[in-house]
Amino acid sequence: MNDEMKILVVDDEEEIGSLLRDVLAVEGYTVEVCTDARRALGRIKSFEFDGVITDLKMPNVDGLEVARAAKTRCPDTATIVVTAYASVQTAIGALRTGVDDYICKPFDIDHIVDVVRRALSVRMAEKRNKHLLDQLKHNNERLLDHEKKLAKRVIRTSRNLMASNARLTRRVGELSMLNDISRALADEVHLDALLDLALSIVNSKMGVRAGVVMLVDDDPDSLVVKASQGFEEPNTGSILPIGQGFAGTVAAKRAPLIIANIADEKDVTSVDFETNGFTSVLGVPLMIKEDIIGVMLVYDKISREKFTMEDAHLLITIGSQMATAIENARLYTVLQDSTFQTVQALASSLEAKDNYTSGHSSRVTRYSLLIADKLGLGESDIQDLRYAGQLHDIGKIGITERILNKPDNLTDWEYAAIKDHPVIGERIIESLDFLDGVRSIIRHHHERWDGDGYPDNLAKEDIPLLARVMAVADAYDAMTTARPYRAALSPEDAAQELKDCSGTQFDPRLVNVFTGILREQDPLSADVEEMETLL
Repeated sequence: MNDEMKILVVDDEEEIGSLLRDVLAVEGYTVEVCTDARRALGRIKSFEFDGVITDLKMPNVDGLEVARAAKTRCPDTATIVVTAYASVQTAIGALRTGVDDYICKPFDIDHIVDVVRRALSVRMAEKRNKHLLDQLKHNNERLLDHEKKLAKRVIRTSRNLMASNARLTRRVGELSMLNDISRALADEVHLDALLDLALSIVNSKMGVRAGVVMLVDDDPDSLVVKASQGFEEPNTGSILPIGQGFAGTVAAKRAPLIIANIADEKDVTSVDFETNGFTSVLGVPLMIKEDIIGVMLVYDKISREKFTMEDAHLLITIGSQMATAIENARLYTVLQDSTFQTVQALASSLEAKDNYTSGHSSRVTRYSLLIADKLGLGESDIQDLRYAGQLHDIGKIGITERILNKPDNLTDWEYAAIKDHPVIGERIIESLDFLDGVRSIIRHHHERWDGDGYPDNLAKEDIPLLARVMAVADAYDAMTTARPYRAALSPEDAAQELKDCSGTQFDPRLVNVFTGILREQDPLSADVEEMETLL
């Protein structure tokens, strides 16, 4: 793929341009070098590059203007800024311009190659995802058009076949169900919640006793139960090879299956979790174009009527909407993970600058999740803590190593720069919608219980709970980690310091919870690490 990718290198130092061209050419990229930034702007206008690497400081035109021009020409172009002047302003300016990464001079050749490869792979993935989303939007428009046609058909039937009032009532009910499912699924992007919601609507509107959704997951030859309702025992996680049982048969044939009496069925052998005391079943495939992504089964009408082909057609229509919504949810997760990984890479680069804080974010995350588990917080709060733990110090990205690693007291100016990092961190992630709940944690994790913290001097319950949780976790790890200006405290001394500052710096309740955890277990042990993966 590299030999199809074209990169423009813009640097007024001819030696650097030649060096980058030679290095990237070895990696299989096609590289063009411009030593004149104004000429580079002309090339960008006339030709679409996959990536642009530009020096920040150049005569007449700076590197951010070159990056902006590349993004204007094609938003999917990967842009990397090379600078010898790393600062907060540089990081914020680059992020606002849409730059994917920046590298400080002098640079390591292997690092350059890794950054280019990562930036190009992310942008190519984004382009593919955008294409897929466009296709899904088109499919949704077709489904809406289908609903309109179905509505017209119902209206015609009501005018011409007054005697068919029962059938008309059923059609209206079907339309209502399709409309409810369409609206509900359009607003839900989390897969588990989406499947539970869809089954609840189907079971209620179709009047069936139970339903199950199985999806093709990691193994393309198997189905995995992702959601079920109406069963005596939960069967989520059960695996069924394609071709076996009711669901496996539907998936293999890619066609609906109606079984009026399970006990008398001879052609298809069921598995235990597919029967569960039921007498009849209707199954339909979930398809995206020609690809099977799963199966939906419903069991026994409450009215005791038999399933018909009309029921099958209705369930196929619902399944089509569900399949599109499932793909949307999966794509949303991919895009969310891709975006978070990009931001997390910036946070990781911060720890790479400071040997003393290596692993700090991971430890703070682990301590925070242990506290959250003791508090019984929900999955949403736990997810926000996961993200915030990794990103809480991202605002330090532009603070020089000289300040971060200074062995003696900071000047007033240096301390002010440090105090700005929660606000800067919040600003860096403000455009990422899925991190809405994380912003307040990052902004307020240095507030104090007595109101003497920063940046907003919040006090007590006015400080968001998750920010108070992270404040305790962050302080404990800071105290138990050696710094240039002091040695690390022992876990016992750090715990005592938390108690001494309880009610002034920290929420007393959270200090009690965390020190209780420390008494019960080593929070960095392998067992705790394994438990954290389950939170």
